[in-house]
Amino acid sequence: METCPEEELILGFTERTLAPPARDAVASHIVSCDDCRALLVVMAVAPRESSPEGRYELLSTLGAGGMGIVQAAFDRELDRKVALKFIVADGGDDAARARTRLLREAKALAQLAHPNVITVHDVGVLDGDVFVAMELVLGENLREWLASAPRTLAAKLEVLRQAGEGLTAAHAVGIVHRDFKPENVLVGRDGRARVTDFGLARAADTQEEPTDRGAGEGRLAPVTRTGVRAGTPAYMAPEQKLGRAADARSDIYSYCVTAFEVVTGARPRAAPKTRPPRWLDRVIQRGLEERPEDRWQSMRDVLAALARGPLVTRGRVGVVLALVGIASAVIVRGQAPARPPLCAPDPSAFASVWGASRHDAVLAAFRAADPANADAMFGVVDAALVRMGQAWVAMRADACAATRVRRDQSEAVLDLRTGCLDTHRQEASALVDVLAHADRLAVENAGAAVAQLPAVDDCANVRTLSELDPPPTDPSKRAVIEEASSALARASALHTTGKEKEALALVLPALAAVRPVR
Repeated sequence: METCPEEELILGFTERTLAPPARDAVASHIVSCDDCRALLVVMAVAPRESSPEGRYELLSTLGAGGMGIVQAAFDRELDRKVALKFIVADGGDDAARARTRLLREAKALAQLAHPNVITVHDVGVLDGDVFVAMELVLGENLREWLASAPRTLAAKLEVLRQAGEGLTAAHAVGIVHRDFKPENVLVGRDGRARVTDFGLARAADTQEEPTDRGAGEGRLAPVTRTGVRAGTPAYMAPEQKLGRAADARSDIYSYCVTAFEVVTGARPRAAPKTRPPRWLDRVIQRGLEERPEDRWQSMRDVLAALARGPLVTRGRVGVVLALVGIASAVIVRGQAPARPPLCAPDPSAFASVWGASRHDAVLAAFRAADPANADAMFGVVDAALVRMGQAWVAMRADACAATRVRRDQSEAVLDLRTGCLDTHRQEASALVDVLAHADRLAVENAGAAVAQLPAVDDCANVRTLSELDPPPTDPSKRAVIEEASSALARASALHTTGKEKEALALVLPALAAVRPVR
């Protein structure tokens, strides 16, 4: 069993007074020794007189590694708690250059103000060590957040979206993360995700850096090896593992490794605990391409693909990017919503989608195409459409009541909500039409297809609906848009059932028809 360091050595590590070889040895031991980590926290709890420029009162240790230490501190000037990260450059001919690079990158990060990036308040140098003062976030990192409670796919994708927005903002100002992973995404108690440890993984060669929560609170985190190949191997892009220069596309690779793990419970090439929807898997797999030029070329493209959802495929990126810009508006504004005369729930309004005749037609098609799996898969489809129908009927009644009974929403809002509901009904109906003529492939993909139908709850989001273009007043233009909306709904149904070529054949003419009337 390895012998623990003397307390004087641990104290020296805490106060950043050890020479590099001794510091590295203590750091390596601390990672695997619970007793020494606890001792380190105790030693760091007492306030110390030595603090950067006398401004900060050190409170406790949050993380430690061969490259330095992270401590909670009280900022006397701003009258608040912060996280202080001391980044130690090894001695030698390159120490001054490494320190200059660290300081430059820390200052660049301090200029980045974004709600999904950890806020840097101050940077400086103390006793040859660069320090960064960051916001102290009450919460947990992404891995801990996933483990702390069951999370829906929608909740996971929302956190991933926010983290992606943080990466996008950093890339826009020339900062490459180089070590994106679940531990470097903080989910605050306010539900907001923040990416931490930007750029500083570029530090001096062949050093270590704490893989702390940067701005978490109360526990000591382990370290990872960084340097020329800065990053964590399981999340590193192939070019990083070869020691080549990293760019935004390297972060995209790491982001997609993280996304796969968040959604499936396992990293790529491992056995997933759950399968992602096919459209989502395609988005992620494009980001995991071996060659950077074959991946998504920007985080904004990744986020656009995730936002659009099931119409995204690897082979039609250009079409999808155009579709993201106009198709959602086309679909919603292409409807001429009918205002229900009464606010009582009306189940017959959804019967045209999933009534007895449609029910029987789909079941017959399934049994003809794939007798062995027909009944089981039909049960999945039936349950999903029944749930959607019930939610749709209830939402339509609520939209009516909000305007006609409670009078807390305007007639214009009622038009928006009923238009949205009619669009969702149209998409469900288009899918049922495809399933009523199902082949074996459609039966196989039917469960995933109904899972990707739009959520009825979207039609309660008045703010989002209000941002869409209103339908044209010209009857001929309205007719063109309604026809395009119908084609796009069928294209989505074909795509989710595995008929990608047929879907694409509908998308391109629909987009071409709509452009002149936008």
